[in-house]
Amino acid sequence: FLRHLKLNDDRYEDPARIRNLKRRIADELMNAIADICIPPSKSGKSKATTSKPCRLHLCLVCVNPESIDNHNCFVEAAAAKVQSC
Repeated sequence: FLRHLKLNDDRYEDPARIRNLKRRIADELMNAIADICIPPSKSGKSKATTSKPCRLHLCLVCVNPESIDNHNCFVEAAAAKVQSC
């Protein structure tokens, strides 16, 4: 749906703006994954539990420039999230 966003909103004709949106979406996905896989402990620090999944498999395709950009956004978001956990 993002590839046609510029048809409804001219602001997203700018490649940098659409990439920032993709990255924000990827960041929020990583936040949701962390919330599920690494719930906060009573001390406030994140700590993995054995009752929750601790491994995630995310299939990212790289077949054209758009999919490569999507892939990179998800990898960057995951790397940033790992730094904050």
